[in-house]
Amino acid sequence: MLGGRATARLRRAGDLLEVATLLGEPGPLDDAIDFARAVLAAVPTDHPDRTHALINLGVALRHRWEAAGATGDLDAAIDCQREAVAATPAGDPDLAVTLSNLGVALRARFDRFGNLADLDEAIAATRRSVAAGSTDDPDHPQRLSNLGIPLRLRFEHTGDSASLEEAIQLAAAAVQAAPAYDLRRGALLSGLGNALLARFQHAGDQGDLDRAVDAHRSAIAATPARDPALAVHASNLGNTLLSRFQRTGEIADLNQAVDSFREVTGALTENGIRDAAAFTNLGVALLNRFERLGAVADLDEAVTVHRRALAAASPDRLQHTAVLLNLAAALHRRFDRTGTGADLDGAVAGFRQVERRLPAGHPDRAGALSNLAVALHTRFELAGAREDLNTAIEAGRAALGGSPADHPDRARCAANLCGALVTRFKRFGDDGFLGEAVTIGRAAVDATPIGHPARVTYVANLGRALYMRFERHGDPSDLAEAIATGRRAVADLAVDHPDRAAILSNLGCALHSHADLDEAVTVHEQAVRATPPDHPDLAGRLTNLGGALFARFQLTGERGDLATAVRVLREATGCTLAPIVNRVDAAAGWVRAVTGSTGPDTAVTAYTEAVRLLPLLAWRGIDGHDQWGLLHAYAGDLVPNGAAAALAERPGLATELLETGRGVYWSQLLNTRTDLRALAEQAPELAARLAACRARLESASDLDQNPATVRRTRSGRG
Repeated sequence: MLGGRATARLRRAGDLLEVATLLGEPGPLDDAIDFARAVLAAVPTDHPDRTHALINLGVALRHRWEAAGATGDLDAAIDCQREAVAATPAGDPDLAVTLSNLGVALRARFDRFGNLADLDEAIAATRRSVAAGSTDDPDHPQRLSNLGIPLRLRFEHTGDSASLEEAIQLAAAAVQAAPAYDLRRGALLSGLGNALLARFQHAGDQGDLDRAVDAHRSAIAATPARDPALAVHASNLGNTLLSRFQRTGEIADLNQAVDSFREVTGALTENGIRDAAAFTNLGVALLNRFERLGAVADLDEAVTVHRRALAAASPDRLQHTAVLLNLAAALHRRFDRTGTGADLDGAVAGFRQVERRLPAGHPDRAGALSNLAVALHTRFELAGAREDLNTAIEAGRAALGGSPADHPDRARCAANLCGALVTRFKRFGDDGFLGEAVTIGRAAVDATPIGHPARVTYVANLGRALYMRFERHGDPSDLAEAIATGRRAVADLAVDHPDRAAILSNLGCALHSHADLDEAVTVHEQAVRATPPDHPDLAGRLTNLGGALFARFQLTGERGDLATAVRVLREATGCTLAPIVNRVDAAAGWVRAVTGSTGPDTAVTAYTEAVRLLPLLAWRGIDGHDQWGLLHAYAGDLVPNGAAAALAERPGLATELLETGRGVYWSQLLNTRTDLRALAEQAPELAARLAACRARLESASDLDQNPATVRRTRSGRG
């Protein structure tokens, strides 16, 4: 095809592509793309009108990719733009727009697949675009913004702070260069807000956060009411308000963030759009509101919308990893509140996937490791598998080591590690872990400014570590500091905060050790009242209250304290949603309260309840060494003493208690999971006898068990 006919067809192809792209309808767009490809294939590569058609074809292919998601369209769009750039000489008025289009397409592919080479090429192309264009060009502000966005993304994926600083400068310059009547001004303001938010998240300057909120509010004000970009600006404002709530604890910011995200997801759903980012943002805000106000409805909705986000996210996109991280966090928190084991296992699995996907050096890797550490720590406290706790500490140390000294999230990583180290000491008695916990707990508190919502929790963690060290070494200064930090945490925490009960309970334990029994009882009563009746931690808090009441009875002889202690300890023993270790602790406390006041003969019921829990304590889903550790800690005294207590009045029950204890021990010795097929081939009679013995041991005794209770307890053990 030569001469004027080729020129006419190229120009027609370009015009059709422009119109079809503006219309956005699939049929005309497909026809225009097919026509343009046919024309381009038929004309020489040096035809002067070819570049214009290539530019429009590249833009059309990118728009079709955005609508349908075919990766081939995006790759072809980039090829078209590269060819157009190569064919456009320096000084050509079209060079700036051609380079800008190439940069936008490359950034889109980076967003899709996360290849940093695409991001670097996008930055280079957009930088050339800015240099090639005139500052008087109406598109100059947009080109400045287009360069700032990939620079911000490079910071977010590599931690390069120089890129972030340049991104902020470019975004501010773009806003300043755009006239008030420019319809793109809202997008430019939103870009500035995103860059300022990124710097706040990196450096923690409250001024950046406030300016980001102002920029996003201005973006919404500058955008027409029915503009599709309004949803994007509302989402960005919601993210920034959520960050400010996390920094200041201002409930109004949190509620407005939830409202903004609901508005966005509602509008998208009405138009049949399933946007993973929109659902994720709403889920994160709802989870934060649950954390602050404790409404389980917010927590359940957070899990639901995170699942919708995961279903909407493509598995091969970077976004999928972020969505999975947020879903795992919501599942973990729901387990903390409801005790549903499937939620905890889902959280651990999700955090493991995220940790494997994020490469070393990725800015989000430390946070992912810390989340994994917390989930594994929680599962250890539920089930007692030492491997979970050891892995939690390893992950926590890696998270802390991977957090820059000035990163706002470093304190959270330190506080999470502190909690795991305290538990390691409490269960296995290694002083080195306890000393490390106190040091790291102090670092978390010192790194967190006064007024930060998380500081109260970090102070409480430090107090718990100091209390444990006092119990170990008896240094009164540790106990005094533990009480002081506990009082400070309680004073700084809102009355309706969901963490208040846990912090009160820890303070009550320290006061008990200090022999301030009246205040200890009062504080423990407050902790119990602040705990919902279906909360898994209720058993532990009731046990602490019962222990303080019994201690006061021993000091004063007040029978009312004894009666209340027995009642709350019995109630704690029956808390079926609690970790089994907490229930056995409660039963042991019940035994001590009764035997210490009226003698062992009156404690038969308490002993019976305690012994019936032992088969659940040493469940076979954990390592045999851990099983023996748990049995040694709890069963050594309960079984023989319980049998002795029952012997005089109920000899049959005494026998059953002994059989239960013996059955649990022999189950561990024989390892009832062992496959007997190999033995059956060599000694079939012996194998048959062992199989029969194992069947008897599985039942342990004729003591009644509530099957529903057993199922609920075991559901959390994975």
